[in-house]
Amino acid sequence: MISIKGQHQFRARILAVTLVALAAGLMMLAGSAPARAAWGTPVLGNAPTGVATDSSGNLYVAEAYGNRFVKYSSTGAQLMAVGSPGDGQSQFNSPNGIAIESGGAIFVADTGNNRIQRFYPNGSYQTEWGNYGSALGQFKQPSAVAVDGGGNVYVADTDNNRVVKCNAWGWCGAGFDYSSIGGIVGPLGVTTDSSGNVYVSDTGNDRIVKTDSSGNVLAVWSTYGSGQGQVNNPAGLAIGAGNSLFVADKGNSRVQRLSTGGAFLSEWIVPSPYVTAQPTSVAIGPGTTINVANPWNNRVDRWDPPTGPTGPTGPTQPTGPTGPTQPTGPTGPTNPTGPTGPTGSTDGPVINPDKNNNGNNGNNNGNGNSNGNKNKGKNKGKKKQAIIKPVKVWMEGGGSVARRSSSVNMKVSVKNSGDLTAHNVYVYMGKKALVGRPSVEVKRGFNIQTLTPGWTVTGTVTIFFGRRAHGKVAITAQAWGNWGKKILYIRR
Repeated sequence: MISIKGQHQFRARILAVTLVALAAGLMMLAGSAPARAAWGTPVLGNAPTGVATDSSGNLYVAEAYGNRFVKYSSTGAQLMAVGSPGDGQSQFNSPNGIAIESGGAIFVADTGNNRIQRFYPNGSYQTEWGNYGSALGQFKQPSAVAVDGGGNVYVADTDNNRVVKCNAWGWCGAGFDYSSIGGIVGPLGVTTDSSGNVYVSDTGNDRIVKTDSSGNVLAVWSTYGSGQGQVNNPAGLAIGAGNSLFVADKGNSRVQRLSTGGAFLSEWIVPSPYVTAQPTSVAIGPGTTINVANPWNNRVDRWDPPTGPTGPTGPTQPTGPTGPTQPTGPTGPTNPTGPTGPTGSTDGPVINPDKNNNGNNGNNNGNGNSNGNKNKGKNKGKKKQAIIKPVKVWMEGGGSVARRSSSVNMKVSVKNSGDLTAHNVYVYMGKKALVGRPSVEVKRGFNIQTLTPGWTVTGTVTIFFGRRAHGKVAITAQAWGNWGKKILYIRR
C-alpha cells in the first residue's frame, strides 16, 4: 500500500519520532498539554481504529480486532455494541472506519470484507454494498468512510488507491484517482466540510488532498516530515469548528489542526508509555473536545483543547549535556527490537502464490492435499482476504527454561496465508500463569506495516522475570485473532 522510501528515510522517521517525543515532554513542562481521559475498554485485542461522533456528542468506535463497533454516551457510558467476526449481516472482518449521518445512520468500513455496512441509529442492520474488486461498487481494503450533508458517502478505497463516491444506499457513481496530481497511494482517511469539499489523506505520499465533491483537485499540501504542517503517514481526518481540519498524523504520534487552506494552527502529542502510540482516527465532540483512536495501546483518548501555547516557549532541546549522555550499562531493553522484516515464507519465498493453494506454491498444505488443483473447486468463489496465520512463539536460541532475576528474548513469527496484502498487523504479547508465581513482565508487541501474501515476518520481544519468580508460564502472542504460545519453566 505504501511505497518503500529507503533506508535513509526510515532512519529519518525514527529521528523524527524521537524529536516529537522530546517536544511532548517540553510541552508538558510548560503546562500546555491537554487534559485526557481514557475511553472504551482497553481489552487486549480490541484495537479501536476508527472513531466518529454524532450531534449529541455520542462516541462511536470501530474495533478492528473486536470485529464490532461500540457506541458510548457523551459521558463515556457504553450504550451498545454491535458485531461479531464473520462476513454475514452485522459481522465484520477488521473494520477500520466509521461515520455517522446527520439523521443518525451508521456507516462502517468493513475493511477485511471489502464492503460498507449501514445500520439504523439503534444498531440494527440496514444494508450493505461492495465486494472484492476494482470496479465501481467494489473495494480493496477500504479503510475510512465519510458522509456529507447531502447524504453522499465517500470511501477511502485503500488498496485501489482512490476515493469512491456513493449514495447512502450503495449506488457508487464515481471513483477519484486524482491522476492530475500523479495519483494517490493507500489513502487511510477521508472527510468533508460544510461546503461539500472532500479531504483525503494521501498516506503513501505524505500529503493531504482537497477536492470538490466531483473529485476536482483544489489544493495539495504538506510534505513528509515532523515539522509544523508536515506529516508522516497521515491517517484519519475530521472537520472541527471553523472548518479547521484535524489530521491523525500517525507516524509523528500526534494530531495536527490545520486550516482548510493547509496552514498549521496547533498540535497535540499522543502520550503513551509505549512507542506504539500512533493515532489512526480523530473525531470532534462533544463541544470542542477531541477523540483520538490509539489502537496499538487499546484505547481511545478524549482530550480537552489546550489552554496554553501549542509548543514549547523555550529551546526545544538542551544546549549541552548536564551529565552522562548514556547509561554505563543497560539493564535490558524496554521495548521490542523487532520486527526484523520479512524473511520469506517458511516454505520458501513465495512472492505471487497460487490463489488455489493458499500460498504454499504447490507444496503439501498440511491437510493431505499435495496438489493445489485439488482445492480448486473448494476455493472457487471464496472471498479474497488477508489471513494472519499461523502465529508461532519460541525462545531465542531454543529451550524452555528461564531464570529468575533475568530476561529472555522471545521470537514471534506471523505469516500471511491469505490472498491480500495485510497492513498494520499488530502483534500483541501476553502471559498466562500456569503454576506457581511467575512474576513476569511482558512488554507490548510490535507492528508489521505491510505483510505480503505467503510471507513470514519475525520479531523479537523481551520478557523479564522477577527475583522471586518461580513456576510455569505461557508466553502468548496474538495477531488478527490467531494465537501462538510458548511455555517456559522458571528455575533458580
